[in-house]
Amino acid sequence: MNTKQRTLVILVLVTSLVMSGCGAKQSYTLKCDINAETYGFEITGESGSVQTTYNSESQGYEYAASGQISAITVTVNRDLVYEDSKHAYHIEGTISVKQATNEVTYDITATGDTFGNSPQTCKQP
Repeated sequence: MNTKQRTLVILVLVTSLVMSGCGAKQSYTLKCDINAETYGFEITGESGSVQTTYNSESQGYEYAASGQISAITVTVNRDLVYEDSKHAYHIEGTISVKQATNEVTYDITATGDTFGNSPQTCKQP
């Protein structure tokens, strides 16, 4: 095989790898949808149905001197498995809402199959 033929073979192989997506890395990130009334989580880059296991999620309350609830804190602890990819993720953290102002703060961390040693976080403030 001469140099022109080798170059052509290499070019064809590289082109086929690029066209097939081989070696292309999918980007996965934690997306948090959190406000004073609802919250939800998803992993962008995943698709299909999600199986959610709720581990030990709970709610705690702070009370004002008047006896009324002044803040609610939700502890999140759940596992997600995306059925198409079979990727598993663990999501945990806290969400707090001050009742008088509807001010929301949160600190959520996700670990799992596609994140390796780099957990994803959502945090406010």
